[in-house]
Amino acid sequence: MRYSLLSKFQGTLLGAALGDFLGLQYQRQISHLETTKVSFSNNSNKTQPIELRRVLAVPSWRFDRQDFRPHHADFGLGGQVALLLMQSLIQCNGLDLKDWREIWVKFSDSQRMRIDSHGGDRDRRDISIAEEFWSRRNLTSPFTVHTSPLILHPGEVAIATLPVAIFFHENKVKLREKLGELTHIWQSPSYGEQDLVSSAACIGYAIARACKEKLNPATLIPEIITYLGIDTPLAILLLQVQILLEQEASLEAAVVQLCKIVETGKKKREEEKDKREAETSSPYTLTPLQINSFLPIAIAFYCFLSTPEDFRLAVIRAARTGVEPQLTCSLVGSLSGSYNSVVAIPVEWRVAVGTNSESGELAEGSKRKTALTNLLWNRASEGEIMELAAHLLAVWSGVFHSCRKPLTNPVVAAPYVIRPY
Repeated sequence: MRYSLLSKFQGTLLGAALGDFLGLQYQRQISHLETTKVSFSNNSNKTQPIELRRVLAVPSWRFDRQDFRPHHADFGLGGQVALLLMQSLIQCNGLDLKDWREIWVKFSDSQRMRIDSHGGDRDRRDISIAEEFWSRRNLTSPFTVHTSPLILHPGEVAIATLPVAIFFHENKVKLREKLGELTHIWQSPSYGEQDLVSSAACIGYAIARACKEKLNPATLIPEIITYLGIDTPLAILLLQVQILLEQEASLEAAVVQLCKIVETGKKKREEEKDKREAETSSPYTLTPLQINSFLPIAIAFYCFLSTPEDFRLAVIRAARTGVEPQLTCSLVGSLSGSYNSVVAIPVEWRVAVGTNSESGELAEGSKRKTALTNLLWNRASEGEIMELAAHLLAVWSGVFHSCRKPLTNPVVAAPYVIRPY
């Protein structure tokens, strides 16, 4: 193998976490621009035209350590769920749906309390929609379905299931099965279960192929479409990505073309929605997937496959599209990290978030150092993510001991030197 399996596990997870952080930083940098960017929120009724020239003109990464202040609401939900899922896989020596459901219930309830205290109108509206949706459903399997107020974006589901993708990378049939079991928990009024499975499966398949050193950038997308096995909006976007790659289209041309497909899909969806509302009195029925929710995944594949050997360039190009840079960069980071391993992640990026630096800037005070070293996914330092990846590999190989108590260091001496008191 070109890279060790451990380095690929670590590259997948650390790449996704760093991509999330870097995308958030870039999103803040371009927030002052007057140009109107595309908004792909679940509740957006109209997509504004995208103007990429000013976005592409913004310089690369500039980290202001003094001004940066992490906030819980800024970090991707998918990454936080991925960390919890990884800990569950390690502790249970595999995927235990009962244990994971208990963890998900606690996490979901804690997020509900946070939203009630500090959330905005959009968050509260999502909760009311979810509650109405679950009140009208017959829950036949209480051990696998939780009436969660959280609504996970398909891209967030792909990030959340990264630990499962690398853990079951050697068997694509079992991988699809486990992803289906997980996404069954995350049903929502906005996305069908099959929609979430497709988003998780396409990223999971690519990472699984990378872990086995069988990822061919030229044939990856046709393989994914075959693996999905159904005609989905995601497959339509991925097919267009393949065409753009074969045409060697520029970044701006690729994003504009994908946005046109999204606009066409949204118009069709609005027509279908009007028909459904005319047939039923409840607006909270399970609707077909909003095709715009798949756009970050499609752009992530384009940025990765157009520069598969360069982690830095792939992530920067993803950010400069201006399309959900936090989520898109996280997806690109996971894909490129699994393909090129952790050694491809720029050291200066790792130092910039304060996770791999012992410089004097981090010694200004314990509070400041803590704030810097817990940026990734809002709850983990680089060292913790690397350690979790190593433990996950140990569980996968069957040599991990789940006891959390650290072993004491042995005392070594010449014979008869150590004597009891």
